[in-house]
Amino acid sequence: MNNKNKIAIFGATGSLGGCVLNAIRSNDKFGNSEVVAIAHQRRSQPDTVQTRLADYADPDSLIQALQGVNTAIYAMPINREMEKWNATLVKAADICEVERLIRFSGPLADARSSFLPLSIQGNMDDRALAREFGQAAILRTNFLMQNFVTSHRYMVRDGSLLLPACEGRISYIDLEDVGSAVLKMLEDFDSYDGQIFDVTGAVAWNNAEIAEIFSDVLRKECSYQALELAAYSGSLKEQGMDAFQTQFMVELLELADMDEFSFIGEGIYTILAQRPKSFYTFVMDNKACWQ
Repeated sequence: MNNKNKIAIFGATGSLGGCVLNAIRSNDKFGNSEVVAIAHQRRSQPDTVQTRLADYADPDSLIQALQGVNTAIYAMPINREMEKWNATLVKAADICEVERLIRFSGPLADARSSFLPLSIQGNMDDRALAREFGQAAILRTNFLMQNFVTSHRYMVRDGSLLLPACEGRISYIDLEDVGSAVLKMLEDFDSYDGQIFDVTGAVAWNNAEIAEIFSDVLRKECSYQALELAAYSGSLKEQGMDAFQTQFMVELLELADMDEFSFIGEGIYTILAQRPKSFYTFVMDNKACWQ
């Protein structure tokens, strides 16, 4: 690894970008690396992290933000322009001769799929891997355990998981494993160049089973209540999501209901040579969040 590596993290205040930022800052091996947080607007960052402003829709701003960067790590926000933005970012990385790209994608991404989320993510993966300069690798992360700490936190605390109706199981992944996988890749990127890794947990659970785990670990009743997809779609629109974003999210839930996200990926085993964190351990580690 280049001891003078300059690492740019897009969305460093979000879940995936934030987990990478924290992992890098807490690992002594990266003490000589310079970390740059690239954001649409300036937000508070640690003193050791430089912030650069950029807009996915503005190629010149991306080129300016990526000056001197060796490694760029990113995930695209859900937006009808996300494919175009991804192509613009990859092109800017090539112009700036960014040596390594790590892209966070979605589970089962496939450009040939008839499902909107899978086809769009697949197209963006293909574009990143086909870059003209440097290396690239893809981490296709499944649903995050941390959703139960963020958007679902008060549901768990109140003992009622009001979640979109879903009979399928999901192999949730913990962000700590994701961050550790990225660090390992940064240490020896040649070993991962051009590859796609399915990053999931080791066991898949449905919503009712998740509620049982919370009941068991927290020692209080936690039940699952199904929210019909039509009602869920309506709630997304009330939250300000446009038609594209709503369709994207609803189709993900339809796929989950079909048990499409229950598969167990080999990403964590391959990169870290260890078993992913279990959902039980995740709940034990974060008990204070729901008490």
